[in-house]
Amino acid sequence: MSLLRRIEVWRSYAESRAICYNCVENLETGHFRVCTADFVEYGASRDANQERYFVEQMTDRSPSGPEQPQWFDSLAAAIAAHDSDFEN
Repeated sequence: MSLLRRIEVWRSYAESRAICYNCVENLETGHFRVCTADFVEYGASRDANQERYFVEQMTDRSPSGPEQPQWFDSLAAAIAAHDSDFEN
């Protein structure tokens, strides 16, 4: 089982809204992927469901599973691919 490092990356999205990209780095390969991205409103707290969903996305990928996450050589490339997939 690989060791993963969680990395939060924030981007301003609108006047009072931001996106928090919840990413991981595979410490063995040096590759990155975005597990989830949360829209966060100014003054609102992040809820427990967002954290639970991140953990599910990070751990629910077995090597024998049909849909494997795509890994990227850089954090910027992982975020750009996520934005392209979800049109952020």
